[in-house]
Amino acid sequence: DIAGEPRDEITTLPQRKTRTQRNKARRLTVAINNKRREKIRSKVVADADRIDEIQKELSDEKVESAKNQKKRKLIHKNRLLNPRIGRRRFRPSVMDLQTTEDVSGSLRQQGKVVSSMRDPLKLRFESFQSRNIIPATAPLQRRVP
Repeated sequence: DIAGEPRDEITTLPQRKTRTQRNKARRLTVAINNKRREKIRSKVVADADRIDEIQKELSDEKVESAKNQKKRKLIHKNRLLNPRIGRRRFRPSVMDLQTTEDVSGSLRQQGKVVSSMRDPLKLRFESFQSRNIIPATAPLQRRVP
């Protein structure tokens, strides 16, 4: 005994169901199963009606996945062929060219224009970076006081 209470020797059994209760429960489960089967059957019929549409969707997905896979293989192949040495990706420097509106007079009168892009060492350095022989560096940021 728990906490000093006497224990009941008679255990109560659950009440037996009558025949009508059993029949009612059986009819209810049969109705639920029939409803479930009908729902599945209607879904199958609906899918059968749009089978052409489903096949088209599947073929479109297959074509798209094949295209994406080919693209991924090409990217992977390019990465293997051209491994990047440094952390940065090479970006060619922008050439500053004067437009025809900016140039006044004849070209003979303009004189010699000194351009950092014509510097052979700088061109060679950028060529090495573009061919991934040396790691690409970030362009220098000049501070303006």
